[in-house]
Amino acid sequence: MHTDFWKLTTSTFFIAAAMYMLIPTMPEILSSVLELSQTQIASWTGMPGVSVFAFGLFCSYLIQRYRRNKVCILSTACMALTILATTYLMDEFLLKGIIQESPVFLLATRGLMGAFFGLSLMILSSTLTIDCCDSDHRTKANTIMAWTHLAAIPAGGSIGLLMVIESNIQNVLYTAMASCFIAIYIMSSIKFPFKAPEETLKRMSCDRFFVVSSLPIIIPNIAIGIVIGTVIICIRQMKEFAGILAGILLAILAIYIIFFRKSQTTKCKFTLCGGNHTTTMLPAIGYALLAASLILAIRALTVNPLLHLICMVASGAAATILMSVHHSCFIETADHCQRGSALSTYFLTLELGISIGLFTSLMTAAPQNPVCEFTTDNIYYILLTSSIIAALSYFFITKKYISDKIERNM
Repeated sequence: MHTDFWKLTTSTFFIAAAMYMLIPTMPEILSSVLELSQTQIASWTGMPGVSVFAFGLFCSYLIQRYRRNKVCILSTACMALTILATTYLMDEFLLKGIIQESPVFLLATRGLMGAFFGLSLMILSSTLTIDCCDSDHRTKANTIMAWTHLAAIPAGGSIGLLMVIESNIQNVLYTAMASCFIAIYIMSSIKFPFKAPEETLKRMSCDRFFVVSSLPIIIPNIAIGIVIGTVIICIRQMKEFAGILAGILLAILAIYIIFFRKSQTTKCKFTLCGGNHTTTMLPAIGYALLAASLILAIRALTVNPLLHLICMVASGAAATILMSVHHSCFIETADHCQRGSALSTYFLTLELGISIGLFTSLMTAAPQNPVCEFTTDNIYYILLTSSIIAALSYFFITKKYISDKIERNM
């Protein structure tokens, strides 16, 4: 892989980590300090799932009308400014005691944060990564980018928890902002050649944004995103985030050894979508691990803390396997010149699923304690329902859609 690709991967990690530093830390502050209601806290936390789509229709126009790397840098800078604005608003409301107006402004800045995060993610995944890699390595590069985004979720969450324990919420926000600026610095060191825009440049387009025909893959993708969001909002200890990260890394290592290395030695195309060993067996392993983690979670909380940690590892591995398969399916079923749009669809629908999980979990928490607790029965119902929907939709709808689509494209 080219050096510039690894720089983009690192930038993606820092941008995603900045976003997820706030998930395990802000809800409790919004509840205990600003005294926001349960609905307001849930809305603030889940807002990015909707706002990530805000610039989608304009993405293709922006990266063709202006230099694509500059648009990504500016978008990340704006994301950092929204984090700074959140810090300022919290300080102002606390100093002046203006609690009633705070939800509106905080929700607005959160929405903008998600919008700029979505734009940066779309440009990084659908354009910059593709541009800096040879055509033979693009699928592998896209997969590594997806893994990086996934690993940044527990990594960002653990950094946020550490900062709150050792310092305060303001420093968490400053760290998230610094993470954005590190990503900007890294992206600024990459030189991209000028590309002339298309002759008929449309201001609004689904190009590099969304593939509506991928609905059969979108459904399980959102459902697994809900599982991820539900789990991470309930975590209160760094060792739990460490367990999830360990599971993600173990799954990545297994996929690398079994599939990446095999494609290199046999000179075959790398894919996790096609053939019984990937279309059926790999998701089956993922769902088996997910089921095992749910069973362990029920036992772990009352019997053995070690089982709880193993449950986190299993859930991290399951999410990585399933999301890797979904990611590959988006790429393989995309029509000609739709790779960028398919990748954006994957990332945006994953973020939507995660936000739905965050919102639903916080809304079903005990009214006297709006901050979600992992021990509540409602959490298990959300996890179980989402897992069943994901499994049924994949094996009965998505699998057939993938087979038909691949045969049609051959």
